Amino acid sequence: MNSEDRAALLAALAPREETIVLGGRTLTVRELAHAADVLAMADNEDLSLKLLVRSVLGEDGEPVFSDVDIPVLRGAGLMRMKPLVDMVQRVNGWDPGDSEKK
Repeated sequence: MNSEDRAALLAALAPREETIVLGGRTLTVRELAHAADVLAMADNEDLSLKLLVRSVLGEDGEPVFSDVDIPVLRGAGLMRMKPLVDMVQRVNGWDPGDSEKK
């Protein structure tokens, strides 16, 4: 395989990303790429929020939230959180409606 083909393949395997402006700040939502992130969600408690905490990055590329923010995020306004939660789920390939369709 030549280097151009290899580079194209590696680019195709890169985690998906989307950006969103929330509260005047540009955030990046990145698909999970580390096994440790998946293991941290093994108990299924607050799964959507744990996914959000691990997927949302600031302009510096660092996580915006941590697990200690989950209780505050749990109490956040539903309509204000919805666009961010929807994007996190979409980027990570999780459609909560799938279970309802089956």
